[in-house]
This record gives sequence, C-alpha cells and structure tokens, in this order.
Amino acid sequence: MLALWLVSLGLTVWASLTPGKEMPQTGLNDKLVHLWTYSVLAGLPAFSLRPHKSAVWAALSMAPLGAALEFAQMAVPGRSFELADMAANTIGVGLGLTLGLFFAKRIKYQA
Repeated sequence: MLALWLVSLGLTVWASLTPGKEMPQTGLNDKLVHLWTYSVLAGLPAFSLRPHKSAVWAALSMAPLGAALEFAQMAVPGRSFELADMAANTIGVGLGLTLGLFFAKRIKYQA
C-alpha cells in the first residue's frame, strides 16, 4: 500500500505541475477529479496504516499539499490557481480519511 500511495502522490504532483497545453483532456469534471484524487491520497494511508496517529497525519498532510500545488500552478504556463480546486482537494482529504479509517476499523473487527 505504501508503494501505491507514493506512486499516487508522485503522479498527483506531476499532473498538478504539468503545463496546461500538455495535459490530456479527460472530459471529466475537474472538481470531481480533485475530490477523487485527494480522497485516494488520504484514504490509502488511513486504510493501510490502520487507525494510528501516523496514518491520520499522513492523510491530513494531503490538504496542505493540495493547497501548495494550487499556489505553485500560478507559475506553470497554462495552469491557474483556483480556490474551488483547493476546496475540492480538502473535501477529498476529509472523505478519504473518513472512509479509510472506517474500512480499516471494519476489517480489523472482522479479522
């Protein structure tokens, strides 16, 4: 799970800092992509590290990362800073953390 999280993290940073004209168009709603991406980034450590302080901190650290990447996009050609993207990232972190901890706890009690 750690490897999957690190790969997901790296892909997110790369995609966030890729110039706009080089980004493939997915046809998906941009805010849903942000929500999904940060749900995964927060959910993976919460689920894989079990309900532990380090899991929560790893998951919560995705919110400031999302904010920093939004600010960094101001310096990337064809990209822009959007508060709505930052909000979708933060909501995604909350959703991913909640779901990750919920499923980790359920699996723990079933084992």
